[in-house]
Amino acid sequence: MSTSSAPPTPAGYKDRRAACIAFGITEIAMGALCGLVVLLMLLTTSVVTPDTDPKALILGLSFYLLLAIGLVWLGVGSTLCRRWARTLLLILAWSWLAAGVTVIGLLAVILPQTLAQLAPGAAGLVAALVVLCIVGVFFVVVPGIMILFYQGKNVQATFETRDPHPRWTDACPLPVLTTALWLALGAVLVVPAVADGRAVVPLFGQLVSGRPATLLSLVGAGISLWLAWGLGRLERVALWVSFAFTLIASVSATVTFARVDFLEVYRLMGYPPEQIEAVRQLGLFGGQTMAWLMAVLGAATCAFFIWLKKYFPASRSLATGQHPDN
Repeated sequence: MSTSSAPPTPAGYKDRRAACIAFGITEIAMGALCGLVVLLMLLTTSVVTPDTDPKALILGLSFYLLLAIGLVWLGVGSTLCRRWARTLLLILAWSWLAAGVTVIGLLAVILPQTLAQLAPGAAGLVAALVVLCIVGVFFVVVPGIMILFYQGKNVQATFETRDPHPRWTDACPLPVLTTALWLALGAVLVVPAVADGRAVVPLFGQLVSGRPATLLSLVGAGISLWLAWGLGRLERVALWVSFAFTLIASVSATVTFARVDFLEVYRLMGYPPEQIEAVRQLGLFGGQTMAWLMAVLGAATCAFFIWLKKYFPASRSLATGQHPDN
């Protein structure tokens, strides 16, 4: 008689462990590719382009290194059917999709005029369409497939059956956990971003640079970490402080870029004039464009925090199922 360690299968549920393993192996392979990108960046920087901006290099390496570690870790979690892995993979996929839609929107504005200068006529249009299709597959189709898979009821049941114990990712709803993790990640990434002392912060009509900007950035990072911790605990005060913090920052940025050319940020950060001129020729950041963009993003983020209110209990006692008078 053979024995099996697999948990019993509930009625009406199809075990998808094989597919979870397949997706996990794919994610491990993607993480390995990101690790290869890190090695290639180091190699090309030291051999081909030794004059690369150190700040851009550090940020690029940090991004791909974190992505490589994260994908390998989550891929292993998927192969083992750990419920925390499913939650985090959904967060990654939704964030990936949101970033993809944003990137495609920006490319749709930038690419036609850029490629028109390099390849006038139909050739430029064809090249733009090809680039948009490639970006669409990587930034929309791939995360879309991950979302459809990991949100499936059979997949969710597979993870919860094979990993029946609640994990830390079950402590709060997915949208709230996503927000908390992104706030924490953004706070951590502030450190390498301002390490060289070239931080620039828009502050109600003027650009602050140097040590004051570095200090403001680090204070903002500290606030973001505290907000991430509070949101993870479903504390309403953290939700409303997040709303207020976003509102103040977006108003400050909107007022500043309504008065100051956004390209002034690049000048204060020490970028060479030829690079600034190249950005100017894109035409994306000219005039009032950045001010409008900051206003729209700020309004959308504030609306998002208001929407999150439904996930927060009226009091912490209600969050634990206790009567507030007890």
